[in-house]
Amino acid sequence: MNIDFSNMETTFNSLTNLTEQHTAGIMEIIRMHSYYCYLINRVRSIRCTCVAHETKQADVNCPLCLGTGNKIKIYKIFCAAQDTKLPTTFRSDNFIVARDYYVPKKYRVNDEDIIIDNDEVYAVYEIQQKISLEGTIPYNKVSTGKKKFDSKIFLKNFYNIINKVR
Repeated sequence: MNIDFSNMETTFNSLTNLTEQHTAGIMEIIRMHSYYCYLINRVRSIRCTCVAHETKQADVNCPLCLGTGNKIKIYKIFCAAQDTKLPTTFRSDNFIVARDYYVPKKYRVNDEDIIIDNDEVYAVYEIQQKISLEGTIPYNKVSTGKKKFDSKIFLKNFYNIINKVR
């Protein structure tokens, strides 16, 4: 039995080009629907001065950490978003809408980080690394739910930090 391997390299190169085009196509779709919002990363190793020594609770109105209890870093990110429903483990009814964000890998997102999207405040509860056909991770799917609090003071403090008057 003779096997002809002469076309194998051509076939491999064609498949490689196809997978690269697939990833580029997905990233182009995400880019076309993307817009700017803000990501707040918590630096868990640095505690804010607002944290009460007795209770270990942060001041929810703190203008430095925005009530997270940790030092924060704020990034303006370019990502796409889509409304979705929260899984039943995170809600008590069928009507609470959450958002999934499609965030390029260059932005580091962690559980319990916060996303500010057009004056709406979302808490990150799940991050899924999306692996391309060639084995790279071009973007993460970041699932969020609305923060359950009165966001007026939070947003005022947030905009004061980024020097944006509202």
